[in-house]
Amino acid sequence: WKNEYEYRLNLSDPTNSQTMAIRCRGRNATFDGTSYTVGSFQPTDYDQDIVWADGLFVRWPEAQ
Repeated sequence: WKNEYEYRLNLSDPTNSQTMAIRCRGRNATFDGTSYTVGSFQPTDYDQDIVWADGLFVRWPEAQ
C-alpha cells in the first residue's frame, strides 16, 4: 500500500498470547480504527488496512 508500517510489541510480557502486531494504512493514509474484524477484502479496495498479529493475518487482500 506504499505507506509506513506501525508495529506494537509487548516487551513487558513476551510470552503473552497478544505480543506483536503490524499494520499498514490503506491508500487514504489513515488507520481504520483500533480494532479490526478478522477477514479478507477485495484486492482493489486500496483504502483498507493490512493487519498481521501474533503470526496470523487479521485483515488481508484476497479475491472473494
